[in-house]
Amino acid sequence: MKKLVLSLVVLAAIATSAIAQMSIKLNSGSNKWGYGTPFVALVQQWDGSAFDVETVLHFPKSGNPGYLPRESVYGFYIQDTKNRHRYCPGIVNPSSHNHKLDPLPVGVTTHEAGGHWKPFSFKGHSVAKADSPVRLRLQFVPAVEDAKNSTLILSYAPKGKEWKEAWRYDAPANFAPNLIGLTADSYGGKYSIDPVVFDYFHVKGDGLAISDEFNGKGPDVTERRFNRRSDKKLWRIQGKKRAEFKIPVKFKTDFVQGESKFVFDRGNAAKITFSAHTSLLMNESVALKGTLVDYQGNALLTLNKTLKFNKDTETASFTLPAKLIRAC
Repeated sequence: MKKLVLSLVVLAAIATSAIAQMSIKLNSGSNKWGYGTPFVALVQQWDGSAFDVETVLHFPKSGNPGYLPRESVYGFYIQDTKNRHRYCPGIVNPSSHNHKLDPLPVGVTTHEAGGHWKPFSFKGHSVAKADSPVRLRLQFVPAVEDAKNSTLILSYAPKGKEWKEAWRYDAPANFAPNLIGLTADSYGGKYSIDPVVFDYFHVKGDGLAISDEFNGKGPDVTERRFNRRSDKKLWRIQGKKRAEFKIPVKFKTDFVQGESKFVFDRGNAAKITFSAHTSLLMNESVALKGTLVDYQGNALLTLNKTLKFNKDTETASFTLPAKLIRAC
């Protein structure tokens, strides 16, 4: 069996009108209290060292039964998988049956030492719905030497207002987060939250994670577990079965594997299809130029097509003539 190789070059320009944002739409809550419950989150790797992270969060406009259901949270996601600690500070409805709270409470949900989920709000700290978006900042200071605790500090700034410190917490001394990122989640199994939108993710510190303006130029995205031996910068999606993530992508293409699984009958022409995805080139066109070569590198076929994005995912196809396949 001989192999064919397609080299594809994409010529395109970023649409200047594109909005750089990431969003999480929650379709259902977890209906579980335990630490082992997979949370909905977008995370990067960290190394347990100090950090300072910041984002801008836009409140959702609706949900079921409201835009902030009971026992729901949207904000930061911080986890230490070794010692089984997890903190999600941001906007939290810890217990109110009013799913359309205004102002919205600032708070945190916690799992410590693998224990059950505990939601809290911070007395005297809230954000009026009209003051959306809100800036959120979380700082982590590890325990040093014989200290009895590490420290988490949450601050917030409603639209057009100054920073306020809402929470300074003595976390366990062994707290060494290896995952940091953003979340929108709920306990109620039938609860949903329409998109929570984040403008950016800024991080300062010496760990692996890097800042992302959510403009399509940030880290690649995966759903697989991190390879801890690799220092590759990646976002990982958690809890995709319960949520929809929209992460800006400049341009991404994948071959569509049909019934032939790229094994072709030498007596027939073959159709090869690939899908192209973008979130920043809507209503724009890209030029697709490619060359099909055999295993020795000999050019067999050229591809030259223009693809317009009327929706975020489009497909393009080209045909390999039977004569060309027989010659391979």
